[in-house]
Amino acid sequence: MSIQELEDYFATVKLPENPVKINGYATIEESDVFVAAQLAIITRQPESYQKTSAYLRLMEFKQWLENRP
Repeated sequence: MSIQELEDYFATVKLPENPVKINGYATIEESDVFVAAQLAIITRQPESYQKTSAYLRLMEFKQWLENRP
């Protein structure tokens, strides 16, 4: 998934307002802040963004959003 696709996705999806536990060890307290921070990281490294932990965290959050209970 490209950076632009991620930006578009997170610009249109409804983010949770409350803290969410996306797996056994990660809780996202403020979804909008989390997304903005992770996108800022990957846009600074456009040539290798798919290898960053920020990209992996965004993809994991996206998957959680799409499959949330």
